[in-house]
Amino acid sequence: MIPGAQLYSIRAFTQNERDFARSMKKVRSIGYRAVQISAVGSIPPQTLRNICDDNELEIALTHTDPERLRANDEAVMRDHEIMGCRYIGMGSMPERYRSTDWFPYFVEDYYPVCESFAHNGMKLMYHNHSFEWELCAGKETLYHSLLRCFPPELLGITLDTYWVYYAGADLSQTIRECAGRLQCVHFKDMVLVHDHPRYAPVGQGHGAIHFKSITEQLIAQGDTAYIFVEQDDCYGHSPFDCLQESYAFIVRECMR
Repeated sequence: MIPGAQLYSIRAFTQNERDFARSMKKVRSIGYRAVQISAVGSIPPQTLRNICDDNELEIALTHTDPERLRANDEAVMRDHEIMGCRYIGMGSMPERYRSTDWFPYFVEDYYPVCESFAHNGMKLMYHNHSFEWELCAGKETLYHSLLRCFPPELLGITLDTYWVYYAGADLSQTIRECAGRLQCVHFKDMVLVHDHPRYAPVGQGHGAIHFKSITEQLIAQGDTAYIFVEQDDCYGHSPFDCLQESYAFIVRECMR
């Protein structure tokens, strides 16, 4: 599995071409070999590709506007072809679909998109938060609805460890349920500060999330190609230092 950096973590430093190039140099110097394009500025796909190639970084996953995915899937695929990226990420389900009466329209709107991507050798990767584990009108969760309605060959799950843990779901069971879907996984840790959860560098959560056993399970299951480190908020600390701490822990504790 290739360690990557989710660029949302350093979004303040990727809003123009010059800063993006500086940031990719720093990301590569830490040791990361892949990136997820997320929350970057208006930089053309070819420029993103050139800068990442110059720094020996693979663009392996994106976060792409859900409305653009639905309305202009051909243009989305062209951009991803330019970037050399086959995994097209949806950061979250648009809010209007998050109910029993409207979720069927999510399937209706995005199933053809998934089919189009798969036909062209790409795959839509859905990134979870915690709301997917809420029951819809006392029925099944949105998470289980997604798994039921979309087969693994059409929809992947960019499993976010923090949000699965936050939702109170069992990470090991969730990994098993997502077999065939976990080409990309987000490693994100949690600490409690005055009983309130906060994001933390991977390995700093005092064992709340067992990344070593998660890694072993992902390796055994065999469908994960990339582990992306994400930290939504660094609370005044350098996000590059946080990426460094996470990378060091993963290499030292998880990938030996």
